[in-house]
Amino acid sequence: MPVRVVDPAADAPGLFSSARDKRTFLYGLSLLLDILSLIGGYLCALELRDERWLAAGGQSIVFIALPIFIMFEIAREAQDAEL
Repeated sequence: MPVRVVDPAADAPGLFSSARDKRTFLYGLSLLLDILSLIGGYLCALELRDERWLAAGGQSIVFIALPIFIMFEIAREAQDAEL
């Protein structure tokens, strides 16, 4: 009689057990990478230009652009989920 080995964790739900969990993780990762790319672009621009070129009304443009960028990114992801 052959011995059958059963993994008890095989039927346990994983970290991304549902499509919604996977989608939420991927949206969060997409948002994080987009934010990092925006900050990276700002830092590259600082290397090429003086900081006063990247300021609007005395505030750094990244502090103005980042919240707007996040708002549009979340709206875009929410619209994608509805389709």
